[in-house]
Amino acid sequence: EFYKERKRREEERRRALINMGKKSPKGMHQTNEQRNYQLKIKELRAKKNRTTGNDDNDSDSGGEPPGIEKDRQPRLTGLTSDYDLRLFMEAQAIASEKI
Repeated sequence: EFYKERKRREEERRRALINMGKKSPKGMHQTNEQRNYQLKIKELRAKKNRTTGNDDNDSDSGGEPPGIEKDRQPRLTGLTSDYDLRLFMEAQAIASEKI
């Protein structure tokens, strides 16, 4: 399921890149699809500010109760927007597939 979702978003980004190539060199006009994609990304990144109203950025060493062992990967939620975190996790998954 995660793989299918990642492939769908990858195709969406690929289409956005193709549309960027179609942009007129004379002006900074965007197609409707580009504008919608840009607004969607801006909205997803803005959600981080609304959902995490607190500014206490827990470090990966201090925010966990004593006695609980750390995972290999620190908690990354709340440090950035869900969209950027998802992009990072997708990049990790792609890199691990190549290894």
